[in-house]
Amino acid sequence: MVDTIYENSHPSRRSTDGTFCFGYVKSVDVTNRVCTVKTFFATSDALNDKHIKNCRWLSADAGPDGDDMTSIPRSDTLALVFFVLGEPFIFGFFRAQSKKGGASGGAAKVPLTEGDKIIATRAGNYITVKANGLIQIQGKETLRMLFLPNKSEWLTLCRNLETKTDGGFVSWRSDDALNTLHRAVYRKDLAQSIVILEEKGNVSPKLIYRKAIGPGITPGAALSYETTIGLDGTVTTNVGLLGQVLHSTVVKPDGSSTVTATGNVSVTSSLGNVTAKATLGSCSMEGSGGKLKLGKGKVGLGGPAGELVDLTTQALQLLIDTCTNMLKETHVGNLGYPTSPPTNSADYAKTVADATLLKTKLKLLAGGI
Repeated sequence: MVDTIYENSHPSRRSTDGTFCFGYVKSVDVTNRVCTVKTFFATSDALNDKHIKNCRWLSADAGPDGDDMTSIPRSDTLALVFFVLGEPFIFGFFRAQSKKGGASGGAAKVPLTEGDKIIATRAGNYITVKANGLIQIQGKETLRMLFLPNKSEWLTLCRNLETKTDGGFVSWRSDDALNTLHRAVYRKDLAQSIVILEEKGNVSPKLIYRKAIGPGITPGAALSYETTIGLDGTVTTNVGLLGQVLHSTVVKPDGSSTVTATGNVSVTSSLGNVTAKATLGSCSMEGSGGKLKLGKGKVGLGGPAGELVDLTTQALQLLIDTCTNMLKETHVGNLGYPTSPPTNSADYAKTVADATLLKTKLKLLAGGI
């Protein structure tokens, strides 16, 4: 009985057992982890210039359940092929040599020393584990990560960065105009009942910073809290509900500030003093029609009915007029003759003088409202 090609005892199988040759990978079946190889430089003449299909390559690790650690070869890769009773296997691969000698292409220019490990592709990206402990992951010059064990330091270089988790996300991006924006969202829960949004950089043509807190995926739409910083340094804080601003504070770089509120505004000091001071300008207050104005050494206090200093001045004028008239008083006596002016006319005169002085001082205080 003649042995068939499918039996180990077949002469063609026995003649190739333990032999080696070089081969060029012509095509790759990635799914089945096999490739087609064209052989040359074989240890057996029977293996030269053969077209071998379904040649498997050795993996660093593999299991029956699909676990795998391997490198997928590319067409035209130079390989070392060995045979076990006629079955071909790729033992490993060689780096192509340039015409000037030395390894060519891809990550050949990556500086390496003895003991270094590298995984690289023809695109030039690579992962190196250096003998000195340095680990480098590089996609391109502007996209890489370095792990420095001597400093326990992790360095990242990139143009754009994005991280997403259940708790939110962080995004740092640049556009074609070289504007950059750092955007972070922090969620209270997966339902996003409360969300914190923080933006830094090119937030808008007028803003360099924005922080908003509110319900839903778009905080600020149903406004709860928002702080912005403009390119000119103006800081604005708005607090409100249902898209309406109920309390607003604006602080400008020139030192001026404005507070606007629809509710109560309170200033309380349980043990100390509360001071409001305008060195060169004026202080004004208004409540339900009542007004107070302090400025340039003058006081204005009043309401719709009139100004207090003005009304007091008018009252003093009435007193002055009354006392002046009393100085001129004459009366008809019991015999029907006019009497002389009152003997206490000096008192009336003094009252007129004092009231006139007070009126003059009040006019100097009158600031109007």
